[in-house]
Amino acid sequence: MDKLKLFIDGKIAVITYQEEEFNHIKEYLSINNMFLQNGEPVSKMKFSGVPSIVFVKQNIVHHKPFNEVNEETLSRCIKYQSVAKDIEDVVVPSVEEPAPQQQEEQPFTPAYDSQPIDAVVEEKEEVVHEVATDVQLKADAEVAEITSNIKEFKENVIPKIKERANLVITRDNIKFAKDEMAKLNKNKKLMKEDCSNLKLKILSNFNEYEKEIKEVEKVIDNVVATMKSSIIVFEEEDLKLRKKEKETYIHEQLDKAIQEGLPKEFAGRFEGNKKWWENKTYQVTKFKQEVEAEINRLKEAYDRLIKSHESIKSFIEVQCKSAGIEPLDSANYIKFLDNGSDIADVMNAVTRDIQNIQFNIERAKNKALEEQKAKEQQFVEQSQNVAPRSVISNTEVSKQDKEVAQEEIQSDAPRIIQSLAETPKGHEGDKYEYTFRIAGDFGTVKTVSEFLSKLTEYGLRYEKLSGGKVNNG
Repeated sequence: MDKLKLFIDGKIAVITYQEEEFNHIKEYLSINNMFLQNGEPVSKMKFSGVPSIVFVKQNIVHHKPFNEVNEETLSRCIKYQSVAKDIEDVVVPSVEEPAPQQQEEQPFTPAYDSQPIDAVVEEKEEVVHEVATDVQLKADAEVAEITSNIKEFKENVIPKIKERANLVITRDNIKFAKDEMAKLNKNKKLMKEDCSNLKLKILSNFNEYEKEIKEVEKVIDNVVATMKSSIIVFEEEDLKLRKKEKETYIHEQLDKAIQEGLPKEFAGRFEGNKKWWENKTYQVTKFKQEVEAEINRLKEAYDRLIKSHESIKSFIEVQCKSAGIEPLDSANYIKFLDNGSDIADVMNAVTRDIQNIQFNIERAKNKALEEQKAKEQQFVEQSQNVAPRSVISNTEVSKQDKEVAQEEIQSDAPRIIQSLAETPKGHEGDKYEYTFRIAGDFGTVKTVSEFLSKLTEYGLRYEKLSGGKVNNG
């Protein structure tokens, strides 16, 4: 089976490097009455100006630039030179053909920037195939055609076999039935053995042929693997170079952004795209646009964070003033923002902390009031149990006054009991200051002095400026 038939049947594709080659293929397909996908005759097909691959799929002609076809199509490609002579025998070229050695002397160089590693390897495989075209591989399976009378056999035998299904088995004909079963099974076994033997006979030649093919495939695979490993070395070097060049550009743009106010911390969050250097055909313009977009994203994120800082500071100031407490340290809450917390969560944390402070303040006030009331109650209880004149005053009294006091003390002196007045609500913590001038007999003055001295235990502060006897009688 020749290559042109394989081409028409869609088994292989043809690479055309020049317009003349493309036109020869087109004319050959026109002679075979082929059509394009849109229904137009194949004569309407036009050369794209770059090396193209022409192939037939489901009796429809297609053509694509070399760099746009998939690996499956590439693996089935042959060069135009492989079918040039066969086409020339059918088609009268409308333009002058290139010299036979011209294409081999000038290997195809892709019109685009580069091509994938696998595509290069496929091209190398194709060269190996071209070397082998002087001795073309041919095979024919027609000798394996099976000649038998199976149809006649079935028409005659199957009805007779089915008759056995109508046999009514009785005790008298059991032996006959068993013999018939044995014959049927024996015939079945013989047919299966014949089929297996025939299969082995047919496959024996095929297996030998397949073994030879696999031997050639192994040689091709080893050569391709060696070539591919060498190509990968160059590809990796190119990859490192592309990566270094583009990383240099990225660092330059980030340094510029840092000079314009972007913190280094944010610049360190730059997220690159591996395709920028792994993809050989990645457009430089697109790369620069995406780098700019990523830096703008970082700038916007930083601006949002700064606004969040100001919002938190303002929120703390307003809330603390409203609660009547000293402003909280905003630095502690800004750290949460810097670590990625949402501003709403941080504001909730501020609100909770203010509420806790208010609760602690209120609890402290209540505790102070309870302690004050306890002291007042203790004073009342102590006053009720103290005998007159039993309290020794801390107020300084002259020696003469002490002597007079000893003479005037009477065991039946009257007792005065006074409880401590409560502080009105809303005036807790307020301080007052008054100036009194006290005059009276010694006992009254002495009682007042002792009472004032006792009140010092409950927060009273007083100062004796002067005093003493004011008459001579």
